[in-house]
Amino acid sequence: MKAVDLVRQDKFAAFLGIKILSVGGGNARVSLECGEHCLNGIGRIQGGVTYTLADYAFALAVNSAADEMDGVECAVGMSTTATFLRAGKIGTFYAKAREISKNKTIGQYEVIVTDENGETVVVFNGVAYFKKDIR
Repeated sequence: MKAVDLVRQDKFAAFLGIKILSVGGGNARVSLECGEHCLNGIGRIQGGVTYTLADYAFALAVNSAADEMDGVECAVGMSTTATFLRAGKIGTFYAKAREISKNKTIGQYEVIVTDENGETVVVFNGVAYFKKDIR
């Protein structure tokens, strides 16, 4: 089984309703419809929701890169940061992950989360480790 196919089986992403729009070559794009069930106490989209959307795009991107590498079974996150630039409101959110750099063991990725108006909500950076063995 390909590494990216393992990520496609993510039960939490499925539970939230995250849709995969594109994936391959160290890149990924996903979306999520956020309704009232995603709101925090002040009526904005809970930060954990947009973080999870970014993290899932990151996982898809790094594992699509892993699938193109000889001897690598999967990629796992080592470190992530998220900067929340604005409060999200009810609507559709998109996360676009792209590879910044990669060598045979480590990859750096950037994910931009936007709202349905194209406004940047979160900038997420992640570092992944390319594993030769899933165990």
